[in-house]
Amino acid sequence: MKYLNVKFYIGAVFLAGVSVLVYLGSGRSVQFIPQIPLNYFKNNQEVADSVQNVLQQRLTQEKYFWFGVEPGLDQQLDIFRALKHNIEKQNGLFDMIYIDQELQLTETQKNAFGNPVNRWVKEDWGSLAKEIKQNHDKKILVLTAAIYSTNLLKYNPVYKINEVTGYKPTTFSMGFFPVIKEEEKKSVFPCQTENKEGTAEWGCAIANKARSQRRKLDVSKLSLSPGLMDLTGEKDYMILIR
Repeated sequence: MKYLNVKFYIGAVFLAGVSVLVYLGSGRSVQFIPQIPLNYFKNNQEVADSVQNVLQQRLTQEKYFWFGVEPGLDQQLDIFRALKHNIEKQNGLFDMIYIDQELQLTETQKNAFGNPVNRWVKEDWGSLAKEIKQNHDKKILVLTAAIYSTNLLKYNPVYKINEVTGYKPTTFSMGFFPVIKEEEKKSVFPCQTENKEGTAEWGCAIANKARSQRRKLDVSKLSLSPGLMDLTGEKDYMILIR
């Protein structure tokens, strides 16, 4: 795979920073600012390395992360395992790792993330918030569901914990990337405005982003894993991967 050149990285990070300042200052609705444009990955490690390459300077300044996955998609877990490893090589080992029991991971999947503590992130977010606040000087990772980590859904666990702790994490929320129209039915959280579960904003963000990328799609490369990453908030990222 051919990575983006260094000049592009610098330019992308600069533009992202300027755009975020405009977004925060104007109070407008969420904007999606490309960080990794549509690309084609040979394996999960390349996805994690691309995130690391684009955000290397920012990641060295952060100690508190949330990773969000969609249920039943082991590829997403493996990408985050690789990203965790990359971050730890740069920043040192995480002091505290929490894994959401709602994900129902196997022991093998949990052990891939070290020696984590199990928590019910949605049901017992208050206890988690208390522990995070007490340990704000430590390096912390929370692995949970994408709908709990994304800034696109108001009043979800990360929103509530941010309100209590005043300590904002860097979040990476991952979704299945339906690169062709027929794949939208495979989406875990469909874009349905009548959605009663409160996940429509997440599902529609994925669907709308995918639709905007289809004209750019190189169908000869679909044997690889098409993917991209957008900035959706001050320190919030949406990763889409097929």
